[in-house]
Amino acid sequence: MRVGGHLSAPATWRLAASLALAAALGFVSPSPVLADEEAARAVLAEHGLVRLGRRTWAVPEERKLREQYERLPRLRESIVTAERELDAAIDANRERWNAAQPLVAAAKQSLAKLSPSDPQRAVVEQQIASLERGSTRPALLGAQPGIRQQVIALSATRNELLAAIASIRAAAATLETKYAELASRTEVSEALRQLGDDQRLGPARNYAADQPRLAEFERLAATAWVPIYSLAGQTRVAALVGERTPVTFSYTSASDQPLVLTHSAAEAAGVMPDAVAPRETIEAAPGRKVSAQKVTIPQLRLGKLLLEDASGYVLAPEHEDVGNRLGGPTLNGHAVRLVPERLRMWIDAEP
Repeated sequence: MRVGGHLSAPATWRLAASLALAAALGFVSPSPVLADEEAARAVLAEHGLVRLGRRTWAVPEERKLREQYERLPRLRESIVTAERELDAAIDANRERWNAAQPLVAAAKQSLAKLSPSDPQRAVVEQQIASLERGSTRPALLGAQPGIRQQVIALSATRNELLAAIASIRAAAATLETKYAELASRTEVSEALRQLGDDQRLGPARNYAADQPRLAEFERLAATAWVPIYSLAGQTRVAALVGERTPVTFSYTSASDQPLVLTHSAAEAAGVMPDAVAPRETIEAAPGRKVSAQKVTIPQLRLGKLLLEDASGYVLAPEHEDVGNRLGGPTLNGHAVRLVPERLRMWIDAEP
């Protein structure tokens, strides 16, 4: 039925169904325009191009780059919030510690005046224990499980942000060459023309103009200090290897402590030694002589500090328990200061 010169909705549906059936049976040929468009999309797909928005056809690297960009504000907010909460916990603990110390000292003086058999001793000892449980010596705060988890989470987010920025910069640097090569291919240009005059090759934006904004994000994590915590009496710090893989090290200022990576950490970071590299026996940790192979780490980042071509060792798989270790020689020439009360390691700067 026609309504006002046009097919009614039910009639339109019946016509569409009839045409689809006829096409399936081979009585009606597919639309040449649709066929040409499908062929054009196939050509672009063969060259690795995907649609980005309504008009732009992009290489996968740009799509990934855009995804990385979208993560940056969330990472920034996480870092700001985590640092604020951690600073608040540090300050609150210090206040409790300072308030408790005169009370602890007074209670200990009272205890010293009591005879060993005085039943009041147990009461005073409980008071002292209660006061001491209410806070932690500031220099030892990083050993507390809750604080330790906060530092680990903050370090991970900082390194995730730095890795994302490094990935964005690396991808952006290659886009111009990739798109120039694709634009020179006649079949790509023809496929875009077939899809419409408004269809074009990427990039979708001028990424060079984004450098100042990237630098703003970077300043949040590329600081002169890095977070630290304590585990089993060792100072722990997270670094970024190869600008993409976070690795947590036990740090010591000892002049004879080499840079050591476990086999699994080196494999994850893509810095494995050559298979033919000779094995050496080294003292990877105090009292631990183990088998290892020399390796050069192209980049090792601690906040703002970026070390290039750092020499180190990769442990044999059977020595995973030694862990990743970072010593004084790796940071030779840089002023390192640990401030455990603020859970920070400062490098080439004063707190």
